[in-house]
Amino acid sequence: MVATRKSFEEGHRRKFLVVIDDTPECSRALVYAARRAERTDGGLVLLYVIVPGEFQHWVGVENIMRAEAAEEAEETLSKFADLVRKHSAIEPQLIVREGVRSEEIVKLGVPLEAAVEVIASVKRHAESVARAYRRLFLEHVWHPFQAAGEPEERWPEIGQTLEGIRPLASESLIAVFQLEMTREVERTLERELSRVGGEERPRSRRRRRR
Repeated sequence: MVATRKSFEEGHRRKFLVVIDDTPECSRALVYAARRAERTDGGLVLLYVIVPGEFQHWVGVENIMRAEAAEEAEETLSKFADLVRKHSAIEPQLIVREGVRSEEIVKLGVPLEAAVEVIASVKRHAESVARAYRRLFLEHVWHPFQAAGEPEERWPEIGQTLEGIRPLASESLIAVFQLEMTREVERTLERELSRVGGEERPRSRRRRRR
C-alpha cells in the first residue's frame, strides 16, 4: 500500500529521503540532504534496500545470507549516519527494507506517478542510445559486409560483433550515466547551497538590526 503524502498538512515536518548505495554521488547527495533538512527544520531518512533475489538458495544458506546482508546494511547505514552527524545536527532515521528498491521508495511516500515519469524518461533516453548503436552496427559492420557480397565465412564474425555490441552499449551507458549523475549532483549541491546561503544572509542582517 502506497503511503499518503502529508507534505501540505498543517504541522507536517518535511522529510528528505536518501537511498543508500555504493555510487560515488551517494555521499554528496547525503551531505546536501542533511544540510538542507537542518536549514528547513526537516527530517532525514536513510533507506537501504536489500535485494531479495540474492537469497535463492537452500533454506539454511538463505538464512545465513539474509542475516549477513542485514548486518552489512546496518553497518553501512551506521557509517552514513556518522557522515550526517559530521555535517549537520540532524539525527537521521535509519530504515532497512528487503524488496525491490523502486517499490520500497514508493512505500515511503514518493508518488508513484513521479516514479513512473522518471522511468518513462529513462526509457526514452535508452531507446535513443539503442538506436545510436544500431546505426553504428549497420554503418561500420553490416553495410560493408553486404557490399562484400555477404561472404559465408564472415557470418560467425557478424554474429559475434552483434552480440558484443550489447554489453559494450550497456557498459558505456552505465559509465556515462555515473559520470553525468555525479556532475549533476555536484551542480545541484552548489546551486542549492548558494541559494540557501543567500537566503540566510538577509535574515542574519535583520537580526543584527534589531
